[in-house]
Amino acid sequence: MALEAKAQQVQTPLLGRLFGGLEEDQRLVVLDLGLAMPTFLEAFQSQRLRLDTLSLYEHQPAFSSMEDPQAQRDWLSHHLAQFQLEPLDWVCGWSFLNYLDPDLLTLLSELLQPYLTPKTRWHALIEYSSPNMPSCPPDTQLTHIDGEVYLSIAAQPAIAPAPRYSPKGLESVLKGFATESAMLLANGWQEYLFRPIAPTKD
Repeated sequence: MALEAKAQQVQTPLLGRLFGGLEEDQRLVVLDLGLAMPTFLEAFQSQRLRLDTLSLYEHQPAFSSMEDPQAQRDWLSHHLAQFQLEPLDWVCGWSFLNYLDPDLLTLLSELLQPYLTPKTRWHALIEYSSPNMPSCPPDTQLTHIDGEVYLSIAAQPAIAPAPRYSPKGLESVLKGFATESAMLLANGWQEYLFRPIAPTKD
């Protein structure tokens, strides 16, 4: 697939590690915090895949309008219940962790605990080098070639402050997860893999 001329392409080694760990006959259960990009689905080819898309950025205004923490918990619990989730292999955060309310992310990580296994991995891309970022999550395309994974990220003006989470800051937001690996990418993003610590469900 031809990439847009203005898009910036960057290799994502940790996402490549996830793809490299797949077995040919494995059934993969993935939870995407956004809307599934077609190129992500294409990368699996004949892989058996269950993909659920939360679209949390789109629904965040509803969460933010609630002042009562219990109402927020009930709302997100109801949203998750619609998916009838299975034990998860991957949680794909893409760049959404830069844009989602930390309280929403903390609540999500708590409510996902029953669906985690020791093999669950949460992948995320964090604005790290620059103090500013686009005002909304950029469009992204994925290319999987010869075991390497590249993301093509649509160029947008950086006009909003970036949270620039540290590893410890992210772990304080994602309750029950610890940093497994982190890597600075060529575009100044920090790529992360998180693993569950406890409790887990075998």
